[in-house]
Amino acid sequence: MIKGKILPKLVLFNTRLVVGTYTAVTLPFYAAFQRPWIIRRQREIIRTKVESSNDGSYHFWKRHVPTEVVHPFRYDKCETVKQALEMMRSIEDLNTPRLSYRTVYSEDVRLNENGKPMTQDGKVMKATKLSDQYQWLTIGQVFERVEHIMRGLSWLGLKPRQKMIIFSETRLEWFITALSLMELDAVIVTLFSNLGKDGLIHGMKQTEAKFVMTTFDLLERIAAFIDQTPNIEKIVYIRHEYQKQKPIPKFPDHIQLIALDELESIGSQQPKVDIPPPNPDSVSLIMYTSGTTGIPKAVILHHRQVRSALVALASNVTDLIEEGPKHVYASFLPMAHIMGLMFELFLFTGGVRIGYSSPHTLTDSSPAHIAGQRGDLNLLQPTVLICVPLILDRIIKEIYSKLSSRSPILPPLFTYLMDYKIRWTKRGYGTPLINRLVCKRVQEQFGGRLKFIISGGAPLNPRTEELIRAALDIHLMQGGIIGMPQVSLDPGKAGYPLDGVRLKLESWPEGGYTPDDKPNPRGEILVGGDSVAQGYYKLEDETKDSFSTCSDGIRWFHTGDIGEIFPNGTVKVIDRKKDLAKLPNGEYISLGKIESSIKTVPLVENVCICVSSKLNDLVALITPNEKQFRLLAQQLEKTHLSRIQLCSDQQVIDKVLDVITQTCLQLGLHRREIPVRIRLTHEEWLPDNDLLTAAFKLKRRNVLKYYAKDVEQLFSQIQR
Repeated sequence: MIKGKILPKLVLFNTRLVVGTYTAVTLPFYAAFQRPWIIRRQREIIRTKVESSNDGSYHFWKRHVPTEVVHPFRYDKCETVKQALEMMRSIEDLNTPRLSYRTVYSEDVRLNENGKPMTQDGKVMKATKLSDQYQWLTIGQVFERVEHIMRGLSWLGLKPRQKMIIFSETRLEWFITALSLMELDAVIVTLFSNLGKDGLIHGMKQTEAKFVMTTFDLLERIAAFIDQTPNIEKIVYIRHEYQKQKPIPKFPDHIQLIALDELESIGSQQPKVDIPPPNPDSVSLIMYTSGTTGIPKAVILHHRQVRSALVALASNVTDLIEEGPKHVYASFLPMAHIMGLMFELFLFTGGVRIGYSSPHTLTDSSPAHIAGQRGDLNLLQPTVLICVPLILDRIIKEIYSKLSSRSPILPPLFTYLMDYKIRWTKRGYGTPLINRLVCKRVQEQFGGRLKFIISGGAPLNPRTEELIRAALDIHLMQGGIIGMPQVSLDPGKAGYPLDGVRLKLESWPEGGYTPDDKPNPRGEILVGGDSVAQGYYKLEDETKDSFSTCSDGIRWFHTGDIGEIFPNGTVKVIDRKKDLAKLPNGEYISLGKIESSIKTVPLVENVCICVSSKLNDLVALITPNEKQFRLLAQQLEKTHLSRIQLCSDQQVIDKVLDVITQTCLQLGLHRREIPVRIRLTHEEWLPDNDLLTAAFKLKRRNVLKYYAKDVEQLFSQIQR
């Protein structure tokens, strides 16, 4: 045991000695050849400026560095996606490969040691047999399929301005159907594929849509509640070849079902449909949220707002679009998410090749693969990934898990080398030896060609951000209405407003934030401009609470995020109104900030921080990561215990709490922000049991209600 503790320290000491000597000897040469001062100068460019409204009633920040990039949506005559597609037909080589997929040959449910179906993120895991290569469609083939599906939908009875729901996981057919609907000038309604039953019924009934596009696998879910959605009349479903022989779930006689491939075949035989150009001010999208606080709300976007959002994206990824045909994007982010769909449209029209994947088949070690099958990233070799912080947290945990399984020396050695690289990268230097000896091996897990990762949907933990950027040797940018350019290295900051986006801060006295704060202005972030949505569908009160229009006609969205704006114009999200909790001593703490820090611990899959109205101490509900939990059981010689037994074992609880405490201190949290008691939960938190949203965000109220007795017991232990 003593040898096991001393050896890593000895190796680390020798490594520091060697690296330190190497740095001292080679620094003059690196300075001469890499010229780090140029990189530092680029980072110091101030990209925003403060302006006053026309009537002088308020101040706002906007980007002032001009963006010059060739993209269809940068042209004035492209006011809708349909017009951009028409431009693509006229200027693109139609024989250029653009979209790709892997054929699914079979899927069989995986069973655990107890003979029950295995699940991940609420989805039943299947052993999926895939083609050993990606099949590519040229631009011409894509447009041909779009045209045929559009004619098929028209034959089915869908007319311009009518709504069609897309209820499916991200896949090639999702995107092609969406393009077909835009060509037809129909309204696209999106629902997350893992949305709970109540949310699905609500969305289908509220929109009064008659048409649904889904997959064969999801037909059974729809059939279970179809009697509660009397407006649904026609369902188009996507199927794999092997599913053609499988029985279709029973539906009422008035429901017409048709497979997408059949619809496409019928459409190919129909005459051309002449559809007038869409009105830029008409509705293009109705996108349902994942439902953080209950029943999901739907956001309304007009064609003009979609166009403005796509124009804004160009200001943050200029290098990517200027070299569009050289890049490959691996698409797995849900397209029911605004970020997923907007980037998909932006990259497709900007010349980037797209390959479709799934979180369950991404890497060689992903859970859905059969023995010997290669992961999607290995085959596709993407240069671009777009994902949410949850995925990046998991990547870091997986890296450390693999290192730990090989040797206890490797995790601290890896951490030291990454911290070394982070430190010198901030000074403007490159680290070619570390890139070649360490980062290249990590990159191989992602195809070996990755250059850009764009993260959005939620704030990214600064430590995760630094480690991902260093370990994969990539440009990591945070995307959305605020974006960080690739030259910047400000971990924890969201970046600058994108082109066409205005940003202002509004006081929030309850939390103690105002634009007059020193040294930097703080307050609730409001974003304004043409890309701001119209509001929430059929929810006037909620729309009035979250959207407003100034006297000069600018429409604003109240994000609920608390921001701080630094002298160089960068924005940092420091809190969220819903995540702030007031302790009995009057002090506010950020629950989201604490939870984000704790989720960097490999042992932690998810966490919910709990506060008391009587005590200033915090407690936490923790769902352990299954793989790391089993490794801990081995270390503590408790492999004979079940997951339920491990969760209630005091030695295990103490060890997990100790790791959490040490990590939080290393990340700069105060002692008062660290939980003093924890409860390990054996249940998985999922959208299906209503503890997470469809986007896997915490449903705090539901979690606290579900574990009310456990939370009460934790606080009572503190009082004793």
